[in-house]
Amino acid sequence: MAYKTILVHAEADADGDDRVRAAAQLAGLFNARVVGLGAEGTFPILSSGYVATDGMALEAVRERVAADLPKAEQRFRSLTAGVAGGVDWVVGYDYPAAEIARHACCADLVVASRPGRGRSPALAAPAVDIVLQAGAPVLFTPDTARPFRGESVLIAWKNSREARRAVGDSLPFLMRANRVTVATVADWVVVVRLMTCTSCSRPR
Repeated sequence: MAYKTILVHAEADADGDDRVRAAAQLAGLFNARVVGLGAEGTFPILSSGYVATDGMALEAVRERVAADLPKAEQRFRSLTAGVAGGVDWVVGYDYPAAEIARHACCADLVVASRPGRGRSPALAAPAVDIVLQAGAPVLFTPDTARPFRGESVLIAWKNSREARRAVGDSLPFLMRANRVTVATVADWVVVVRLMTCTSCSRPR
């Protein structure tokens, strides 16, 4: 089992570069295809009461989006050059969270990160919106640029539909891990079970 299609939101500036690099690295681990998503929404524009002024403001926003999306594609293709599984590029003109949810139905994994402080949701998707709307496994990258290792995995277990789904969605990572820790809370006592994946056939 492996992830074959990885979706990542790419931005026109460096704010999303670490996220795209992480997606490219994961694609190398699983020989997956990376789908870059360029998406920007329009900022809410308060009416001034003057049709001409409001029209000019809206046109300026549209011009910004039209200029940013080609820049985002250029950054994405530069950062994913050499991905063996190949890359694709798609665009959307809604808020990034909505576009991620729209395209996640065609992806095995979504790579995301926490937006920078003060970043508008018209430019970068809030983490909670991605988790609640994507309907697909989501891997969040750390705030600091570090290569993915995945050697030790912690599972917060509860015998529920959500936990079973999460474990199933993460099987490609579990199969690669050297060590898997399962932690559950029963009667306010934390029970920890350690399992070493000696029987897993780990691809090299």
